[in-house]
Amino acid sequence: MVPKKMSLIVAVALVASGFLLAPEAARAETIVGSTQVAGASSDRAPGGYKFGSATSVVEAGWASSFTFYAAGGAVTQQLVPAIYEASRKGLPSKLVVAGPVAAVPAYQAPGWVTVPLEPTRLEARRYVLAVLSGPAPGPGASLYYQSSRRAGVWTEDTFPTPAPRWGATNQDDNEWLFAVGLEPVPPTTVPPTTVPPTTVPPTTVPPTTVPPTTVPPTTVPPTTVPPTTVPPTTVPPTTSGSFGYAATASAVPDSATQGYKFGSVASLAVPATLGTFRFLAAGGVSAQALVPFVYAADASGRPAALVAQGPPIIVAAGQPQGWVSVALPPVAVAPGDYLLGLLAGPTSRGATLYYGPTGGSFWNANAYPTPSGTWGALNPSPERWLFVVDYGTTGTVPPTTVPPTTVPPTTVPPTTVPPTTVPPTTVPPTTVPPTTVPPGPGGCPAFPAFPNKTCTGVPAGTTLSTYGGGPVTQDRAVIQNVRITGTVDVRANDVTFRNCWIASTDTLAIAVEQGYNGLTLENCTIKSGGLIAPFSGLTFRRVLVDPDPGAYRPDGIVVGFSSIGQNGQNILIEDSYISPQWGGGGPDPDHTDGIQFWGFGTVSNVTIRHNYIDATNANPDPTAVRVGACAFLADATYVNVTFEYNLCTNSAGGYFHLRLLSNTWTSGHVIRGNRFANRSTVAVDLFRTSPAVWQDNRWADNGDLISQPPPRG
Repeated sequence: MVPKKMSLIVAVALVASGFLLAPEAARAETIVGSTQVAGASSDRAPGGYKFGSATSVVEAGWASSFTFYAAGGAVTQQLVPAIYEASRKGLPSKLVVAGPVAAVPAYQAPGWVTVPLEPTRLEARRYVLAVLSGPAPGPGASLYYQSSRRAGVWTEDTFPTPAPRWGATNQDDNEWLFAVGLEPVPPTTVPPTTVPPTTVPPTTVPPTTVPPTTVPPTTVPPTTVPPTTVPPTTVPPTTSGSFGYAATASAVPDSATQGYKFGSVASLAVPATLGTFRFLAAGGVSAQALVPFVYAADASGRPAALVAQGPPIIVAAGQPQGWVSVALPPVAVAPGDYLLGLLAGPTSRGATLYYGPTGGSFWNANAYPTPSGTWGALNPSPERWLFVVDYGTTGTVPPTTVPPTTVPPTTVPPTTVPPTTVPPTTVPPTTVPPTTVPPGPGGCPAFPAFPNKTCTGVPAGTTLSTYGGGPVTQDRAVIQNVRITGTVDVRANDVTFRNCWIASTDTLAIAVEQGYNGLTLENCTIKSGGLIAPFSGLTFRRVLVDPDPGAYRPDGIVVGFSSIGQNGQNILIEDSYISPQWGGGGPDPDHTDGIQFWGFGTVSNVTIRHNYIDATNANPDPTAVRVGACAFLADATYVNVTFEYNLCTNSAGGYFHLRLLSNTWTSGHVIRGNRFANRSTVAVDLFRTSPAVWQDNRWADNGDLISQPPPRG
């Protein structure tokens, strides 16, 4: 059966979407298939699978459209409809017709999506109506079905072209809400189809002659236009300029923490009315809300009183980089200096914002979503944010009077249009170019592919210098293009290390002191040396963890919170390649893990997403059974753990892929979309914990589903 990823979502509205045609619409066609929405459940569509249900065509007709009921997920997903011939028992065989690619946008409300088909004759017999799902970098579209014993079939296939034969037939109990529109006669209009590159040959239009025609004389009688007065009118604000900073060439990415406001001062040269606030942004792994505002600056260029604030604007997860606009209240402002800024809301560090390396800015703590009336504490910072305000002007047009005028009578004399000849013309050949789908966002391939050594770690060609800057004391500091061979002490919040090579000869490479939160590692390569992480806000993104054999701690990533009895929260590890190396070194060589968590308090909000955890070198001796794992979370109470879309491999002597061992009973975890290699290893071990979501976890060699294991303890 198609792997279950969501269940018992009952549709309560029939909202047209996608190609904007519902099966209930008035058309000269018959709808054949399953269309009962009430009581339907939903399931996500994993990329590279086709699935469907059998239906009977009672009277032959021409298939002109394919309809399915769907809702958008966290990301846009593409789907291809297909119709297969079926046996009397409803088992599919030969492909009859496939439709064009249809996209279900992210967060689209549940509704019918209708795709045009090339008109195809269907005889009176059984058919399977199916959909082939394309890849998605995260949770994609949900499709809907009714439960009916052995009503559904599914198999693997290559997107976007359904195979001419169905292939292996796997049955489940899903009667999918798929239908086809049948015309009683061939339609006169061919529905739109995707045209491959074609060349139109040249054509010649022969000469034609227009015969002479005579226009008879006509007389226009005199008319008088009475006087009219144009009343005074007010011209609404029109965009006449902008002020701020918009130099994208040297822009540096950063993220925003909820509960902080920040911005840069810009000069306004003329009296104006505020119009639109614009900022350069891109979506991260989660959506984030931001509130734009304008503060007046004093004579020293420091923010003082609030002038205007706009409504919250959402930067969606995965949104491409671009300028985001939001309207400000039309407040009249005098020439002077103003701070243009944003107040960050939930989810912290979701959106990516951009700044120039110099120019200056200010930041301060401020509860979301209302900027304070005055700025408050002045915390200067060197960056200059890419924030711009478009402004307009207003004015009044005085009343004017149009005097009366008389149009005298005029006579149009007869005219003769002489004959004309249109010379022959030749239409040159034209070529319709092919359409190219751009790659998805991010440096690593999207699921169902996984990160590798080439898209993680320090990018090739990066010039590194040895870090010698001493302790980091500036909040929101960004340290990049460095080689760390000693220990860097961090005494600040929300510090980012980017493009760093960590090969420390000390036990610790980076140490965040107690009382500070927020540490991000992006595109870093870790060879040796550990970290003391903050208790809140730890992010690993596109990190290559490849420790040297014999290093003090040859595990991949180790996060521990028990040494001083603290709790940990808000941890994200994504798009990384993690390869622990067993070399006999370290305090526990028989316990080498790809990712290891431990602590005696509570660890909450942990997300491990779309990583390749390659533990094949963690135990080179297949005869020695060791307890190493791809991911090992133990010795704490775990709350809200998400482990999704990861590829886990383990050595022949390894024992587990994922171990989630909680000190006290917890639930609400999410384990889905993972692929596990090496069947001699236990896939998942649960102790005193029960996932709220267990979906589409499979063995990597043949795609077999893995059943949810019962929890121990």
